[in-house]
Amino acid sequence: MTSPFSRRPATLPYALRLALGGAFIALATLTAEAEETRPIPQSPDILLGPLFNDVQSAKLFSDQKTFADAIPSSDPLMILADYRMQKNQASFDLRHFVELNFTLPKENDTYVPPK
Repeated sequence: MTSPFSRRPATLPYALRLALGGAFIALATLTAEAEETRPIPQSPDILLGPLFNDVQSAKLFSDQKTFADAIPSSDPLMILADYRMQKNQASFDLRHFVELNFTLPKENDTYVPPK
C-alpha cells in the first residue's frame, strides 16, 4: 500500500495547472467583455441626421466625402441642437455654420479612422 504522502507530489502540479488554467480563462473572459463594451463610433449620417442631409443636399463641397470626413469641433449632439435652433433664422448661413463647428479635411489629407 502506498502512503498518502507519495501521491501528493503528483497531484500538486495537476492542481496548480488546473488553478492557473482557470485563472487564464477568467482573465481572457474579462478582456473580451471589456472590448465588447467599447462604443462603436456612429457614422456621420446617423449621428448628425438632418444636418448631414442638409449639408449634402446643399452641395457645399465638390464631393460627398468632404463633410463625411469632417471632424466636429465639439459634441456632435450639441452641434445638432444648435443647428435645429438656428436653421430657420433668416440670416442663417449653412456654410458658415459648418465652418464654425467642424474641422474640414484638407485637399490631400488621408482619412484615418478613429480607434
